[in-house]
Amino acid sequence: NPHGGSVSYLTGANVAGTPGKRFHNSVSCDQVIAQHLGQDTRFPSLTLSAEESDGGSNSGHGAGLSLAWDESGNPIPGINRPIDLFFQIFANPGDSRETLDSRLRKKQSILDLVRLNGTAMQKSLSQHDRDKLDEYFTGVRQIEKGLERQAMWADTPKPQATIDEPPEGITGEDAIRLMYDMIIIALQTDATRVVTYRQPVCSLLSGMGITLKAHSLSHYGFSQPRILASQERDRKCSSLFAHFLDRLKDAKDMDGSRLFDNCIVSYGTNLRSGHELKNVPAILSGGGAQQIAHGRHIILP
Repeated sequence: NPHGGSVSYLTGANVAGTPGKRFHNSVSCDQVIAQHLGQDTRFPSLTLSAEESDGGSNSGHGAGLSLAWDESGNPIPGINRPIDLFFQIFANPGDSRETLDSRLRKKQSILDLVRLNGTAMQKSLSQHDRDKLDEYFTGVRQIEKGLERQAMWADTPKPQATIDEPPEGITGEDAIRLMYDMIIIALQTDATRVVTYRQPVCSLLSGMGITLKAHSLSHYGFSQPRILASQERDRKCSSLFAHFLDRLKDAKDMDGSRLFDNCIVSYGTNLRSGHELKNVPAILSGGGAQQIAHGRHIILP
């Protein structure tokens, strides 16, 4: 699907190539990495995204809720708002152990009811619908694993906030900068070692005063206004990413070394001009990729 480049960005799957299925994805590489690096952290991975007012198709993201997909090829919901990520990372003064236990019990009760209702209706479904229900149950099991992990970490306090609580409704460039800053804090405090972030497109463009939609910009052809708008967007995204790398270089890891030297950072785009999904540009940075020589521009066949 040329309108959904983010769907297979981290999976590499041919989502329309499975016989008998209109759509089928596979596990994303961040989740594979999380299986190896996420065993000793509060969050195996952090999955960040953004709500797009114009929908996934207009933004070029396509189906899915983030860049992450689980082992069954189901989309993993992302944290969309900076304020939600803030309370995911930092301690909430209003959360006592009793409050957390009550919340976990309530969520488990809801899951038990969902499972009971699903099992009851399973016998009356066609094979196709049973397969879909099985995918749904897989998602339920993933949520249950998350609840178990929350319970396991309940007695380990979260760090106190080192930044102000984000305001409601923050979008565009400000939201991206804030998400970047909180990613660094999450890595510094070892809350997680794996993060993906599907950045907003539509709100970034509107915040820059660009009235053209992201979809239109990829069809710039010989249109000078679209070419200029596309270049302006690319410069802004590059500037924001440079800000993130600079912050990584300034930040200290738990052992006092530069956080940048212990990270592998991949940054790319979900589409080329004209909706091409092949050979999309990507940047690899960070000192963690010691076996990869930096400072090169590689053109793959």
